[in-house]
Amino acid sequence: MTRIALFGGSFNPPHIGHVMDVAYILACVDVDTVWLTPTYQHAFGKSLVTFEHRMAMTRTAMSMFGERVVISDIERQIGGESRTIHVVDRLLAEQSEMSISLVVGSDILDELHLWLEHERLLATVELIVLRRTGYNADDPRVMGPLIPEVSSTAVRAALAAGDFDTVAGDVPHAVLQFIRRHRLYVEG
Repeated sequence: MTRIALFGGSFNPPHIGHVMDVAYILACVDVDTVWLTPTYQHAFGKSLVTFEHRMAMTRTAMSMFGERVVISDIERQIGGESRTIHVVDRLLAEQSEMSISLVVGSDILDELHLWLEHERLLATVELIVLRRTGYNADDPRVMGPLIPEVSSTAVRAALAAGDFDTVAGDVPHAVLQFIRRHRLYVEG
């Protein structure tokens, strides 16, 4: 049985917090691979750079992990609003000999009941709950060290202002080069 950790997100852009989350999972959780699934169409209508750019940036950010990390376009294959249960259903339909652990931050625990078909989702997957500052610190499901918080909103604002120096420690260097080359997040 293949054991995957499913890690979804906007990755708009992928940042060092994402990289550190993946490094922790690969080092400390009993999984074969981590699958990152960039959101195709945000369920809450958030503005995103193109799916293709986010896929490419995520591949770039995670390239150091080699074959243990898969960057999947499954959400584009499914189409429409991105919903975790649809991704899980598709993966299990394609490969029944797969066990899925869903990666979430402890900040999401109180919101899981709002997710589409959350009861069926939680009956289908195990959770990998990563520690986030100020959220559910006493919940026994929370694991790992506190990963430095990076605000994607603040990163995008700095990039829009052309301030690459401010985010140099928050976004992998190769991703910043990609952003600069493709003029992503630049206003005007």
